[in-house]
Amino acid sequence: SCFLFLKPTLGKSEISLLPQRLPLNDVEAFFQVPTSVPLRGVVFLAHGCSHSAGDFWPASPACSDCLGLPIELQIVRLGLSRGYVMIAVSSHDRRSKCWREQDVVPVSLALRALYATTHLSSPHATTSNTAHQQLPLYLLGASSGGRFVSLLSQHRELQPLRVSAVCVQISPPAHPLPPQIRAPDTPPPTQFVLMDRDQGLVRWVRSFLEQEGRKEDELLLVFPSAITPQFFLQHANITISSSIFQALQR
Repeated sequence: SCFLFLKPTLGKSEISLLPQRLPLNDVEAFFQVPTSVPLRGVVFLAHGCSHSAGDFWPASPACSDCLGLPIELQIVRLGLSRGYVMIAVSSHDRRSKCWREQDVVPVSLALRALYATTHLSSPHATTSNTAHQQLPLYLLGASSGGRFVSLLSQHRELQPLRVSAVCVQISPPAHPLPPQIRAPDTPPPTQFVLMDRDQGLVRWVRSFLEQEGRKEDELLLVFPSAITPQFFLQHANITISSSIFQALQR
């Protein structure tokens, strides 16, 4: 399942969020490497429409206009605590901020640059095969970002990197690519995280999995939760949590 649902190995409060910017022209990409735990892999984070890579880190010298949204910060802290290098890239379209197929090239460039500049090879690597040397690469995206990571995972442009698993949140998968741009590898296992109330999308994804014979894929349904004055305490103090609760009641 998505690594986000696994217990962290460090207290999240122990982790400082200080991103580095990849030095790429016309590509906004931030990343952070864990420092207190063994490296286990790389997680690429694809934001939704109206969002950016800077949503995943708070403002800092490397990213003065980063927003540091609560859920996004939690994702990065949890990933770092488990030994994952976290990287986020902004979509090229800065008007809608949604993802397009044209983003495959710059994102692939950013991921290859990350592996090259930070030497992210497996501790058991040999010199015989670059693809097998790399730390596992995982893709996580929500909404527009979910469909994008589904597309990216099967695209030839990403080579020689290979995707180990994909997590698609609240989004349908991308349609299978034509052979001329499709990676030769078998599509990686994918977990679809959908809202139970969105039965139209749930039926669509179930039909897709059946038609494609994707036996290694998984569908995880998230059910509604009751909103209480304490609901947002994981991301804010009791005063703010209560204020949000009261605003939602109006």
